[in-house]
Amino acid sequence: MNHPSTSAKLTDKPLVVEEVLKASIERVYNAWTRPEILRKWFGPTEAALVGLEVDLRIGGHIVFEFSSDEHVRNAVEGRYLEIEPLKRLTFSWCHVVETCDGRTNRSPESRVVITFEVDGPHTKIRLVHHGVSDAGRETVGEGWASTIERCAAYLAEE
Repeated sequence: MNHPSTSAKLTDKPLVVEEVLKASIERVYNAWTRPEILRKWFGPTEAALVGLEVDLRIGGHIVFEFSSDEHVRNAVEGRYLEIEPLKRLTFSWCHVVETCDGRTNRSPESRVVITFEVDGPHTKIRLVHHGVSDAGRETVGEGWASTIERCAAYLAEE
C-alpha cells in the first residue's frame, strides 16, 4: 500500500462516489453512524477494519484502524465537523502510519462529506472527499468505491 507523504500535493478536484442503496434512509444513516453496524462492513475488504472509535458529535473523533503487521499501525483519524441526521455527515480525514521504531507519517488533512437522499424506497448516497493528494487519489478512490459496495452488500443482507 502506498502511504501519502506529508509533502504530497493536494488537488482541488474532489473524489466523488455515488450509489443508490436498497435500504431506507434510516438504515443507511445508521450504517454510517452506529459503531456496532459500521464495524460490520466498513473498509475495502472484510478483514480490513480491526479497530473503530466513533464519538458522534461535532468535534467528536472517528478512528478507523486497518489491518497491518505487528510493526505498523495503519489508521485513519478524523473529527466530525457537521452532523445533520438523515441528511449529511462531514468529517476530517487523516491517514496515519506509525511504525514500531516511533516514526509517524500523517497525510495532509482532508474532508469527507456524505449526503443521504431518499430515492423512492431506497437511499442515494453521495460521498465527496475533498483535498486528496494527487499521489493518493487512485488508491483512495478505489478504497471508497469498494467500501460503498460493502455497505450496499451489508444492507442487502439485513
